[in-house]
Amino acid sequence: MSTHDPFLRHWLNVLDRALVWLTLSVGCSALIWSVAWQRGLQQPALNGWRLLYALLTGQAIDRPSLTILALSIGSGLLLATLLSTWLFRRWTRQGELRLHHLRGSRLEV
Repeated sequence: MSTHDPFLRHWLNVLDRALVWLTLSVGCSALIWSVAWQRGLQQPALNGWRLLYALLTGQAIDRPSLTILALSIGSGLLLATLLSTWLFRRWTRQGELRLHHLRGSRLEV
């Protein structure tokens, strides 16, 4: 979507960053949760997903699983923040280079 209004462009950038961060955080948390069950506890990851469903619906209260869930979410959020920061800096730098390439050698302020 292309817009020349700075206010709308700002909000589109904010929405884009929020969606990227949300997607990364959910994906990283799910990956860490699966790895914790598969590699850490030596149980099938499907059992972990069933227990997660039971925890979220309030059917089961298992303290070690709640701890693993909290650690998975916290680690996923931290990893998503690191990845999104790196991605946004990279995208910003590529945009600056692309703009510099389009303008050529003349200086425009």
